[in-house]
Amino acid sequence: MAAELVATGSPGVCSPAFRDDGQLFVASTPEGSIFRVDIGERALVEVDSTGGQPSGIAFDAAGALHAADLAVGAIMQREAVPDAESGGAAAGRAGAHSGAWISSVVDYEGEPMRGPTSLATSPDGTLFFTDSGPLGEATLDSPVGSVFAVVGSGGGRFLKPILLKSLAHPCGVAVGAGGKVVYVAEMLRNRILRLVQRPAGVFHASVFHQLSGRMGPSAVAVDERRGGTLYVAHFDAAESGATRSEVLILGADGVVQGSIDIDGPELSGLALSPDGKHLAVTEASTGSVYLVRL
Repeated sequence: MAAELVATGSPGVCSPAFRDDGQLFVASTPEGSIFRVDIGERALVEVDSTGGQPSGIAFDAAGALHAADLAVGAIMQREAVPDAESGGAAAGRAGAHSGAWISSVVDYEGEPMRGPTSLATSPDGTLFFTDSGPLGEATLDSPVGSVFAVVGSGGGRFLKPILLKSLAHPCGVAVGAGGKVVYVAEMLRNRILRLVQRPAGVFHASVFHQLSGRMGPSAVAVDERRGGTLYVAHFDAAESGATRSEVLILGADGVVQGSIDIDGPELSGLALSPDGKHLAVTEASTGSVYLVRL
């Protein structure tokens, strides 16, 4: 499988997310922006801004957009992304500053979030997210990163810790098996964790796959159409001298089945298209967005 470059230009681009209509969006952490990927023009069109540093975005089943924002230190939400054709960048910024975004999670038991880094939604509406702060805050010698879930519905939603202050920079999360399994990319331990619900609401964590080389995994995506295949973005710092990276393909048994080569070392996000035919990949050091036909 080959990766096709479909857009470039924004530094720190990350976290691709497909809307149900197939439109692809990405975030830029340093710019605070949300972009629509115009594949025909091979361009990034700014449609919104969180006013902070979004490091993860995801749509829920109702079409609302959620963002994990490092600078704001919160999970943020808005009901819909401005239409790029009629709203444009200026309308997106105006909407963000006029209160279109709300902070839905800012603390746990009165303690502020360190800085949410990624998020994923499950079929039942549960929102899972990682909280580790910027790289260097949740480390091997101070593994204080966490995984949380926002569960329930309507006014009865509440925040539940899944793994609390025990991880070394968790920065990617994905949901599989209809919401019964959650995968977490723990970058600084260079591994993928699997959390299984048994019984419902009770999670048991184990190491699903131990990687080697590079800094560690930065993102993960689950392909239910292909028997629970996992795609893992294996990140390295540009300062290491690396010029390329790879997306590992893992079977549902955790065994490596193959890989996809990507130009640039700093893989920063993965997402599967609604029809399951494409994998979107972002690379931060070059500000590039790729599509891989599966």
